[in-house]
Amino acid sequence: MHRSFRGRVTEIAKKKGSIEVFGACQWSGHCFVHIQHSEDEIESLEKELGVRLPEEYVQFLIEVGSGAGPYYGLFPPAKILSEIGCRKSAIPSATFPFQKSDAEAIRRRLDNHDSDAFGEAPWLCEGCIPICEHGSTFYSVLVTSGELHGTVWDVNDDGAVAQWLPARRPPGLPVPRSRNDG
Repeated sequence: MHRSFRGRVTEIAKKKGSIEVFGACQWSGHCFVHIQHSEDEIESLEKELGVRLPEEYVQFLIEVGSGAGPYYGLFPPAKILSEIGCRKSAIPSATFPFQKSDAEAIRRRLDNHDSDAFGEAPWLCEGCIPICEHGSTFYSVLVTSGELHGTVWDVNDDGAVAQWLPARRPPGLPVPRSRNDG
């Protein structure tokens, strides 16, 4: 699966107009490049963070790598450490502020089109690491502690307290299939 992902990205990069894909532009994006990371590099990252990263994420960084997509591309280990270093209060091994019940409640509020659907917590909060920037004030994070370890959340830091929600893709929580999903 990981190698097929790498192949799909390579095929997209070859298509006419691919440079216009969001996040791919040469001056600010990933340019469809993947940088594979060694087990030693990942172990060093885990040691620096004080956490054990989810095996699927570790394998992805080793087999496919950081770089191309989604958005402005997956952060390499050095960028993760840099982002956390800018926010010294965030401790990846500390307790993530949301539980599965919070994630399910957020999802229900979103499904009901509630205007106040999001969870609220500081950015960057404890128990997670930033793995991708969507642009402006939006990020994706990987939860590194607690019962949601290994899930991905999206966050908008456009105010005093950031808005959080479990990502749909990559999965924060399974998305129930509707009749419209095909």
